[in-house]
Amino acid sequence: MKTAFKEEFLSIFSKNNLPEIALIGGINIEHIVGKNNNIKTIVGGRSGRLSVFLKKTGLYPEVFSFLGQDEFLNMILNYFDSQNIPITWSINPSGNNIDVRILKESKVYSDKRDENLTISPIFLDEFLNNIENIFIKVEKWNIDILDYIIYKKKNIFLDLTFDEALKFENLKNVYCFVKNNEIPKSNLKVPNNIIIFSKNNILFKNKIYSFKNNLFLEEAISSYQASFIYGIIKNFNLNFINELSIKSFKSAYKNCFFNFFY
Repeated sequence: MKTAFKEEFLSIFSKNNLPEIALIGGINIEHIVGKNNNIKTIVGGRSGRLSVFLKKTGLYPEVFSFLGQDEFLNMILNYFDSQNIPITWSINPSGNNIDVRILKESKVYSDKRDENLTISPIFLDEFLNNIENIFIKVEKWNIDILDYIIYKKKNIFLDLTFDEALKFENLKNVYCFVKNNEIPKSNLKVPNNIIIFSKNNILFKNKIYSFKNNLFLEEAISSYQASFIYGIIKNFNLNFINELSIKSFKSAYKNCFFNFFY
């Protein structure tokens, strides 16, 4: 197991800034194709974005993921260093996950490299010790440990598919974020702990919130998630949390749209 920025990790604890939420998985390199087909390369993935949005809310996040020792490794480590977000990582022999996002077409092409990766529950116990909130970008290497983590009875936030989310429907303190091409049919009642992001809608507690020309901006989704997680940690009312998160979604979408297209 290889760890990065160990000194920073320890200094955070010494300052009594114990991480309030751990993010597991979800670090990708993204090549974003925007206006005039210009290409911008960033550190992204769900946890790459979410950790920064969480930091902006005033929370202290910490990240664990598998990283490849390829040409993007230093870029990733320097990114988290610049954001003052501690990251613990283990080597992925196959390299880093790569996404190509074509914004005008609302398409994402992914090269996932998470085959044959495993994580020890003993390490997880150590990593998650005294951290009461956990976000997991569900990937092949961590899907088998979900039950183990949920058994810890902490606040759990999952980013996963709709079918995967149904396994955790209505579990106390478990919240599922689902990105889906469409909202499920009206005759299918979606459990209240599942939030669905479709191309132009968000579904929460079986109420649909519509947005035009969403373009499936990942940044807007991550902003919603950060506000939602913040509200849960602060014990806000669920309806108020959703209102706050919708505002964050709209704000992030507007800012990202102009950054990428103008």
